[in-house]
Amino acid sequence: MAKIKSWLDRHKTIRTILLWNGWPTVVLVLFILQVVFGITVYYSGYIYTFLTATKLPIEVLKHYEALLAELRQFIQMLTGPTCLTAVIACARFVYDPDKDGVPNILQEEVKKL
Repeated sequence: MAKIKSWLDRHKTIRTILLWNGWPTVVLVLFILQVVFGITVYYSGYIYTFLTATKLPIEVLKHYEALLAELRQFIQMLTGPTCLTAVIACARFVYDPDKDGVPNILQEEVKKL
C-alpha cells in the first residue's frame, strides 16, 4: 500500500483523475445513455425489418428477428427491477446538493453515529 501511495504522490495528475468526485455521476450518465441507445437501436432495427421484410430472404429475416429478440432481452435486463434498484441506490449516494464533496446521505449517517 505504501508503494501505491508513493507512486500516486509522484504522479499528481493521475491521482487527481482517480480521486475526482464526478466519477459516480459519469457512470450513471453512461448507464442512462446505454439504455437510451439500446432502445433506439431496437426500434430502428424493428422499423428496418418491417420496411424490408418483403425484400429479404426468410433466412435473413429470421436472423434479424433473433437479433431483435436478443436486444429486447438486453433492454429488459437493463430496465428490470434489480438493475434499476442498483442505479437508484447509486444515485442516492451521488446526490450532493450543497456541493461540499460529501453526499448528504453519508452526512446523515455520520450524524446518527
